[in-house]
Parts: sequence; C-alpha cells; structure tokens
Amino acid sequence: FNTNRYSAKAISYAYLDDELFHFMKSSIVSNELKDALVSNLSDLAALYFQWLIDIGKKEKTAENYSKAVRFSISKWLKDAGEIREPITDIGSYRQFLQVEEKARQLDTFKRHDSKGNGMYSAALSSYHKFLVDLAQVDVNADIRQVMSDDNLTDTEKKILVSTRIGQGIFRTQLIQLWRKCAVTGYKNTQILIASHIKPWRASSNEERLDKYNGLLLLANLDKAFDLGFISFDEHGRVMIASDLENPEIIGVSEGMSFEIRNEHKKYLAYHRAELFKGL
Repeated sequence: FNTNRYSAKAISYAYLDDELFHFMKSSIVSNELKDALVSNLSDLAALYFQWLIDIGKKEKTAENYSKAVRFSISKWLKDAGEIREPITDIGSYRQFLQVEEKARQLDTFKRHDSKGNGMYSAALSSYHKFLVDLAQVDVNADIRQVMSDDNLTDTEKKILVSTRIGQGIFRTQLIQLWRKCAVTGYKNTQILIASHIKPWRASSNEERLDKYNGLLLLANLDKAFDLGFISFDEHGRVMIASDLENPEIIGVSEGMSFEIRNEHKKYLAYHRAELFKGL
C-alpha cells in the first residue's frame, strides 16, 4: 500500500477530530447510531410516501406502495403472529430486515404478489431501499470496512472516512475542478454533493480519491445518478432510464449534458454497465 499518496496537506482537508475518530471505531456504537437515525423519526409512513415521489414515482404508484407496506403486508404479518405493529412503526433497520424476510416467506404474501404481478415484492423492496437511504446504511457499512482494514494507518483511515461522508480532499478537488454543478451550472457549491461515478465500495482506494471519478451535482441529480435512474454516454449526454417516472418533476430532462474529459470515461463506462437501469 502506497502511503506516500497521503500527506499532511491532504489530512488538513479532513474534518474528523481524534475523539470522533476513535468513537467511530466501536462497532457497538456504530450499530446504535445507525438505528437511532431511523428510530428518532416518528412518521416513517409519510416520509416513505414523500421519498417515493422524490425519486420520481407517480402519485398513484406511491399510494399503492405505501398502502401495501403499511396495511396489506403488515396485516398478513400480524395475522401470522410475526408483528404487533405496522411495518412503518418499526424503528430499527435490523428488525425490519428480519420482518422483511418473514413477510416474503408467507404463503399469503406469495399468493397476493403473484396475482398482483409482483407489486407487493416491489413495494417491500422499495421500502427497504427507503430505509437504507434514510439510515445511510451503505455509508455506515463502507466506513466500517475502512475502519477495520488493518492495512491502513489511522491517518489514511481518517482521509478515506472523511471522503466517504462528503468531507475532505475529494470534495475539495471536485469543487476546484467543477466550481459548479457539472450538469446544470448551478454555482452555490455549499449545497452541491460530491458524487462518485464508480461507487465507493466498487472502487480501489486510489479511485475513491480520484477527482475524475466524481461529479459535483445538485441533490436531485446526485440521487438519480446514484440509483441508476440516469447515466451519461461517452459524450457526456444524459441517459434517462425508462423506470424513472416523470423525470421532469425532479429536474431531469433530455438534452442535459456535461463537459466530459477522457479521464471520466472509464468510470462512466462502469456506471452505464453496472448501475444504469437501461433505456
């Protein structure tokens, strides 16, 4: 592992102090924090509905999914003696995972899902994704992976963790490179997100800090890109997945593009092949 890539100058861009860094080393604390992110939110049902709208689902689809999770699937689980409260009242992500598995094993679920052309499976899967998004589960998992890597020094871990949570040298480099949203040209960098093109967990440590593996984007574009609802071709032109309903509502439209550089192309090729949901 080449430690020369990490310097005192680089670490100055990280905003983790020693106390917080050592606090994050505890897997027990990490799990408690992850659950707290969800359990402190009192109305998951309303948040889930809004999340569906925000990712481009039609209102009718959002209503169907919400009712399926909150009422139908919850009732089947109650009747089977698996839960006492609606799924949307469960405050622990880990507990939800157990409930989700039990729901999919129910004969009642399988029967209704078959008749409904997979609607109940789709609803349950989307609620899972909603909780992952809400609790930043992927971020927590990636941070734990870095923190448990014995091949990294504490200094290297600080840099990588800071990069993963949107701080540090990666974001600074993207701001210096783009100075605005890469696609829309919006210039207030305070509300722009440093987005990896090739996802963090699929990237090497070098790729994680490579400024050409990143786009500076508005939050709506970042989320659509991260979920594979949009990508960009080899000329930097937007590609919109057919699964994205009403893209214009979240500010996505044909003709969007960014000024691509050769260094971006390998990362975008990966994104199109592995993440993009297809035209």
